[in-house]
This record gives sequence, C-alpha cells and structure tokens, in this order.
Amino acid sequence: VYDKVMAGVKEKGFIAKTLFNIAYESKLENLHENGDLTHWLWDAIVFSKIRNVLGGRVKAMLSGAAPLSPAVMDFLRVAFSCEVYEGYGATETCAGSCITVQGDWTTGTIGVPVPCNEVKLVDIPEMGYTSDDKPNPRGEICVRGNNCFVGYYKDEEKTKEAIDSDGWVRTGDVGMWDAKGRLCIIDRKKNLFKLAQGEYIAPEKVELVLSKSMFISQSFVHGDSLKSFLVALVVPDKDYLTKWAAGHSLENIEFKDLIKRDEVVNKIMEEIKGFGKGGTNELKGFEVPKEIALIEEPFTVENDLMTPSFKVKRFEVKKRYADVLNGLLAKIKE
Repeated sequence: VYDKVMAGVKEKGFIAKTLFNIAYESKLENLHENGDLTHWLWDAIVFSKIRNVLGGRVKAMLSGAAPLSPAVMDFLRVAFSCEVYEGYGATETCAGSCITVQGDWTTGTIGVPVPCNEVKLVDIPEMGYTSDDKPNPRGEICVRGNNCFVGYYKDEEKTKEAIDSDGWVRTGDVGMWDAKGRLCIIDRKKNLFKLAQGEYIAPEKVELVLSKSMFISQSFVHGDSLKSFLVALVVPDKDYLTKWAAGHSLENIEFKDLIKRDEVVNKIMEEIKGFGKGGTNELKGFEVPKEIALIEEPFTVENDLMTPSFKVKRFEVKKRYADVLNGLLAKIKE
C-alpha cells in the first residue's frame, strides 16, 4: 500500500504532489507533537481516497511477523487516520510477547512486554552486544512465561537449544531497551554468517533496508565466509519497474526480458548503493551487495520459498538458485 501510494504521488503533477507533501508533513508533525490521528482539512481533501481503499472505517491496525519500517508505520497512521500497533513474538512464545502502547505513536520500537511473560536481554560478546552498552543495554531477546512452549515434539536436542535451564526461550533476535523501557529490534543472531574479514552479516536486516526501494519487491542477500562482499537476488516490483521503463524508452518489452536489460540492472544497483555510505547510510559498506541478479519469480508459499508466516526459506532459496549465486560470487575479483 505504501509503495503504490508513494509511486502514485511521484507521478502526479507538481501541484498535487506539493499538496500531498504539505498535508503529510502537517499531519505527521501533529501526530508526533500532540498524538492527533485526524485533521479536518487534510483528511477530507487528500487522504480520503487512500482510506477508502480499506473501506474508509478502519479503527486500528496491528502488524506482526516482520518489522515495519518507521516510514511505513508513520504513513499508515497518517494516511488511514487510525491507531497502528506493532507486536512482537514467535510461534514458540504463542505469538505476542511485546506490543506497542496506545497513545505512544513513536516508531522504531516494539513496545513493552505483555503481562503474561518476562523479557530479558542476554549478552552476545562475539557480536559486540552487552548489558553494559551505552547509552542502552543490548543483547539477545529471551522470553519466559506461561505463554511459552515447553519443547519441540520428540526433539529433545532442538528443545535444549531453544530453552535454557531456567525456562528462557532464546528468540535469536537482538534487542535494545530504550530510555523509556521500550524494546527495539536492532539485529538478528540466527542466520548470521561471517565474511572473510570477520564482519558478521544479518541478511534479514539488509533485506529489510533494500525493500524500501520502490523498485524492489523482494531480495535475498548471500555471502561466503571466504569472500569479503555480499551478492543478492532481487525480485523487482513489476508495476513500478514497468512504469519506469516506459519513461526510459524501454516500453513494450516483456518483463522477463526487461529485467535482463543492463539499464534496469544498473538502475536497481544504483538504488541499492544509495542505502550505503554517501546515501542514506542505513547500511555499512560491507553490507551493500556488490553484485545482483534480477529474477522474475517471487518467493511465495506456493513455490515453497516462503513459510506460511511469510518468512523466506533461506536454505531452499540458496539451493534453488545455487548456480546464480555462485556465478555472482565468482564475478568479483578481490
């Protein structure tokens, strides 16, 4: 929804685009300063069409499964004039362990622990996260409470890996307590891998940043411990890329052929580099993929590249696209 609306705004004329930006910034300022979700003028003349996409009477939204970027969270509150909450948890903790609090419309946190469980952070010295970190303590998020599972069915070894002797469930996520006691997700311990120079990579974190580009629908970041760089598979956003192509003398080309064009690959590579040093600085230099391959087929539950909770099956993607990934790694001479 966010991508489609923002793409539509870019395509409109100067007056409409300027009006949208003024309305958006005005509502966002009121939201952060006063907690106001509505505006008598801007809701009527700018945001009513967006609200009507979901029927026009949405009272609240709740997001889970994967983190929402602060920009998307703000957008949903402004555009739909409704409360938006973010919950955090896992199947092993029977879903919710933390949730944002009503009236707190800041972004970038997952709120506070729900009453049925405790949450603590455990040091991860190899990643540089400890309870002594300043200004805020950081570490692996562990959960304990009546909502937590007691073990994996007939799998004692895996159960011991997930639950310690005191009953704490290790989530594999890295968190930080902020100054107001809210939990923030800052990294991922599971699925980590090392590059040749010793840097730890959390691929899901990099993929979340890349998804902010309107050109990118999905991505899969890959590395090798013998190499000092990353590569990535990218599933382009078909609608947005097709519109962009039409304005750059690439119209009437089938999508499968369009994504093979050098102009398209270079444009998406330019977008990716924009998240690194000199751009938004959301990624460190070694986190920016050096080579990409554009693929037509998205990762879905139906093609067995996603779990039912919409998480990428990393092993399956790596196996299916092994030749492509190895080819990308071999392309770069260090």
